[in-house]
Amino acid sequence: MLFLAVFCGFLAEYQLEHKIEKDRAKEFAIMLKQDLVNDTLSLSHLRGMLEDESKTVQLATSLYQKYPESITIGDLRWLDTTSFLVDFFISKNSTFEQMKHAGQLRYFQNAELTATLGHYDWSVKHYLEMKANIQNIYGGLSSEHVLQSTITRELFLEKNLDKNDTLSAAKGGYKFESWYENLKIQGLRFFLGDFLLNHIYPDLKSQATNIIDILNKEYHLK
Repeated sequence: MLFLAVFCGFLAEYQLEHKIEKDRAKEFAIMLKQDLVNDTLSLSHLRGMLEDESKTVQLATSLYQKYPESITIGDLRWLDTTSFLVDFFISKNSTFEQMKHAGQLRYFQNAELTATLGHYDWSVKHYLEMKANIQNIYGGLSSEHVLQSTITRELFLEKNLDKNDTLSAAKGGYKFESWYENLKIQGLRFFLGDFLLNHIYPDLKSQATNIIDILNKEYHLK
């Protein structure tokens, strides 16, 4: 009888621990899903911005590829009022990082779930490394000569406020020393934007959406 009582107590404790772990797993699943939903929303927003930015960069690139003699004062005014920005994706991965460092990924018993989470984490880190490398290259190009080019353009436009847009900038005395360096920068911007828009961001969103589907199915989430 004593053995049976001890055994039953052990079973009850085991069942309780099992239930606690299942409840804890669902709590983490809910938090993780919210992080991933935020990621997908952010990626969708950034793709929309990049689509607009890509058109602007294409126009700027075609402008920088023109012969200096054909550049008009209107072209310079357009460049002066156009901003070229690339907003990068930042993953909201606080739940996954907490689980990983605290050994709490053991709560997830689904092998497919843990594998896809690991691959998504690797993909985000790989993207961040790529972004850092491209920014280093961009920083090397976007240096003093770009600042000087901007100052030169602003000073020229300030002196020619009353001039017609269709007039030649070269004939008006505009200097084109940094023109081809700017073309390199536009080329890099175009490459980066296109790569993020058509490859990186769609892949990350697809992975995040797949994990959300697995979480919904495994933990009966809405």
